[in-house]
Amino acid sequence: VQRNTEAVGERISDNPYKMIEAKKAQEACEVMVVQVDGTISPQILEKQGLSGRESLKQPTDWKECNVVVIQKIVGGEQADRWTGARYGKHTEFETYAGRAALAMGQHVAKKVVFLADGAHTNWELQKTNFPGSVGILDFYHASEHLGTFVSLLKDQRKASAVHHRWAHMVRQGQ
Repeated sequence: VQRNTEAVGERISDNPYKMIEAKKAQEACEVMVVQVDGTISPQILEKQGLSGRESLKQPTDWKECNVVVIQKIVGGEQADRWTGARYGKHTEFETYAGRAALAMGQHVAKKVVFLADGAHTNWELQKTNFPGSVGILDFYHASEHLGTFVSLLKDQRKASAVHHRWAHMVRQGQ
């Protein structure tokens, strides 16, 4: 069960030096779920004295932000959860996410599940840092692309029926 909605609005610590307690690396779990996602956000250059519409005309810098959520499942329940984020190059985020998973006990987890959208960089991260993990494509992203695809059908009733049937098949792992 994906429980991301429980953390909507959760403030992610902005202390890049905050460490994960050493004892967590030794605490085994049945399943470790590693979820990653990223986005690009516009950062408008602020100039003193400019506000309102004029401020929006300033140069825009685009920044990449990536988030990792690591959950430890014991007895079917979440036993621990850690959330981290980084602005910057994806290669730096890969190192950050890999180290965080090790610090959370990846090496003593019975099974590791990696959940991400279809971005190529996410699956490179899985290959590099989570080899042997069970890879799961985020259903919501897959469903969104599926909806776009079936909207190409001329008959909207048929498109809706095809989307419903295929979405069900995706959920069932077919």
